[in-house]
Amino acid sequence: MNTAKRAAREAELAPLMLQTVHAMRTRLSDPERWCQGTLAVDMHDRVRSPSEPSACAWCLMGAAEVELEIAWRADGAVESHRAPFRTELFRVLNTHVAQVTEGHLKYVAIFNDSVLHAEVLELLDFTIAHLEGMR
Repeated sequence: MNTAKRAAREAELAPLMLQTVHAMRTRLSDPERWCQGTLAVDMHDRVRSPSEPSACAWCLMGAAEVELEIAWRADGAVESHRAPFRTELFRVLNTHVAQVTEGHLKYVAIFNDSVLHAEVLELLDFTIAHLEGMR
């Protein structure tokens, strides 16, 4: 996809992405609700699917998966748009990972497992500011 088309697509999806990233930020705001090394864990640190009711802590990707599902159900969008939305959200997050780490890291999963909780929140704040600027 060329740069102009990508920018147009991101602008189109920005409101729903902003809602999703805000929800991720809220979900992960407490360090006790954040984990590393897996998508989600329960209160006994057992690995869980991010959407399982017993999950109580998530990594960035796990939080994204849960919030994407919630946003998708609430938005009522056409199923065929689901994969492109997910792809675009992770593209934006990965781009921001590369920016905030000055190119040292490029992917959300590696970032999550390599940094402190405060840095995860800083990434989400950076992404929120970017998406708010697209309004």
